[in-house]
Formats: sequence, C-alpha cells, structure tokens
Amino acid sequence: MVAIRYEFGVRENKTVELPPHGNSKKQDAYSRSNFSVRSEAQSLLDREGPKYVFDDMFEKAGGVRQLDDVQEIPRNIMQMYNIRKKMAG
Repeated sequence: MVAIRYEFGVRENKTVELPPHGNSKKQDAYSRSNFSVRSEAQSLLDREGPKYVFDDMFEKAGGVRQLDDVQEIPRNIMQMYNIRKKMAG
C-alpha cells in the first residue's frame, strides 16, 4: 500500500547554501546560468549592448521580487561581455 500526499498552499522560502566554483580561491557562491538564459543573451547581443541585455533579461524575469531561481537570470554584466566576446571570435 502506498500513500501519496499532495500539499497546495503558500510556498515556503528556503535558503540554499551554494558551494563555490571548483577553481575559485574565494568562498563566494557560484550558480551556473541556465542554457536558455545564455542562448537568449546570445540572440539579444546581436542587436543590443551588454548592459541593456542584462537589464532587459533581469526585468523580464520579474526583477528581484518575482525571481524564483537565480539561474533564470544572467549572473552579472560581465557574463554578457564574455558571451559577446565569445561570439566575436
């Protein structure tokens, strides 16, 4: 006999400790961006600058208050510059 329990209601906020990147000297948390975020950034960087793309993608994800997962947004503006540099050559 198997019992299945479904709970619907208010979602609890959980804090998650993220480990640092494997090559990092610092103990800062590292979270890789989703592939969909990087591919969307590539398509937008064909037409716009890195700062605009970062802000636009952050706002589309709902900003700080609506964000469910840090992997849904670019890590920082430097990531946008790195993606554009990789596209160029």
